[in-house]
Amino acid sequence: MIALAIIVIDQTSKLLVYHNMYIHQEINVIGTWFRLHYLLNPGMAFGIRWESEFGKLALTIFRICAMIGISYYLIKMVQKKAHTGFLVCLALILGGAIGNVIDSTFYGVYLNNAPQDVPTPWFHGQVIDMLYFPLFHFQWPSWVPLVGASTLSFSVRCLTLPTPPFL
Repeated sequence: MIALAIIVIDQTSKLLVYHNMYIHQEINVIGTWFRLHYLLNPGMAFGIRWESEFGKLALTIFRICAMIGISYYLIKMVQKKAHTGFLVCLALILGGAIGNVIDSTFYGVYLNNAPQDVPTPWFHGQVIDMLYFPLFHFQWPSWVPLVGASTLSFSVRCLTLPTPPFL
């Protein structure tokens, strides 16, 4: 039930952002510390992608396999009467993973958000990212070799619900 609730919350929030915001629009939720920032993520965590024609397809197939594996593991842990906190954590991960599988599998067709150079929009949808937590902004001193006077910013952008980087 927890995983199902997460999927509903995940998909509802993503569709609300899709229908009510435009790409790169940003809304401050808690000052500038927590913002909604609408992005499309064509790959994995941090936008990392496989630069091949079938990279996204392979990633989506991997996500489906991981989702099946997590489901199987969760069922086995329920049967072994594992700690409730552990089962809740697995259910949260499973819900987030299924949300990403839905995005990758169907959003290319349903929301027409697949990149233009893909052979088919099926299994090539982009994940909607929206939660943005800028953590720090740093200016390197000009005397530092190679990076002097450049800016370093570190922030966390994530999906509606956090999932492991490989999902």
